[in-house]
Amino acid sequence: MSEHVISGLKAKQHDIRTRIGELENEIKACRADLIAISESLRIFGDPDAYVKPEGMFGRGDLSRVIFDALRETPDGLTILTLAEIVMKANGFDLSDAMLTHVVRTRVGNALYRYYHKGEVINRKMPDGRRIWRVAP
Repeated sequence: MSEHVISGLKAKQHDIRTRIGELENEIKACRADLIAISESLRIFGDPDAYVKPEGMFGRGDLSRVIFDALRETPDGLTILTLAEIVMKANGFDLSDAMLTHVVRTRVGNALYRYYHKGEVINRKMPDGRRIWRVAP
């Protein structure tokens, strides 16, 4: 009897995890749509078209993606590469230059915040780019 209950609970647990994953993907798609619409409104001159930061990323999503990417690449990454990784992780359109600029700015701001907290380090390359890594 208890084996039947356990298997039923495991099946339900799997169903719930699957549904949560689907909902998270739907939220990412809605955030990308919100950004695209807001950007279109801004282009057409709507002064209230500012996309609030929480509209782009869920709480902790940006830092999670940044730190996961930095941990996977111990040699470090540039802000441009990190911004591309963040955009792919959130399903954003990589061909949208304005959105790319906004995400790049957000990633840069986040990196400098983590730098001042001692969580990441950077080094300047001869060509002027900065390579970011997780602090030892």
